Amino acid sequence: MSPLPLPLSQLFNPRLTSLGRLEARSNLQGFPSEAALETGLSPWRISLDGDWRFQLAERPGAAPSDWVSSNTDQAPWRDIKVPGVWTRQGTGDLPHYANYLMPFDCQKPPAVPEDNATGLYRCTISDPDTWNGRKSNLKIEDQDHWNHGGLHRSVWLESRDATHLGDLSVETDFDPQSKAGTASVRAVVNGDSAGWSVRCRLDGAATP
Repeated sequence: MSPLPLPLSQLFNPRLTSLGRLEARSNLQGFPSEAALETGLSPWRISLDGDWRFQLAERPGAAPSDWVSSNTDQAPWRDIKVPGVWTRQGTGDLPHYANYLMPFDCQKPPAVPEDNATGLYRCTISDPDTWNGRKSNLKIEDQDHWNHGGLHRSVWLESRDATHLGDLSVETDFDPQSKAGTASVRAVVNGDSAGWSVRCRLDGAATP
């Protein structure tokens, strides 16, 4: 049985929507300075897109017991593109969709077929020396193409300081009579915020 942080049966629990995931927030990207912001390139974000090592198991419980800790890179491990779907990269597992008949014995939710293809992904990551003392977070966006298995969107490794902007929301209002508008900004700071302040600036040309 594969090493999972919960009983395998819990994967079929419709109330389980996430595991080990940070709280959802706005899609913020940190920059060390305004000059870096202008370039759009942050030293605190690394793209992990490219070739990963991949292995396909027939079902979650069929994953090798040491697949997380083992350093072996031999078959059945193989290269696969990320982002991408494994159903279109020669793994032998084809897309599972039809608008009139599913390619497996339909059962009442949350039951699923025992044979349920499970992808195991592996890549090696080295943090830059400039990230020492900071927290690293793996960012995997919503994977909602249920009829295709795989990592469908870009994967990133992001670095955050112990004290950082955790979330940001902006509510606006506009009076067409006076043509005046207001903006209410709510900032959430994670970590020890003593002695820190948040400053906002609205950029962009005014619309006549």
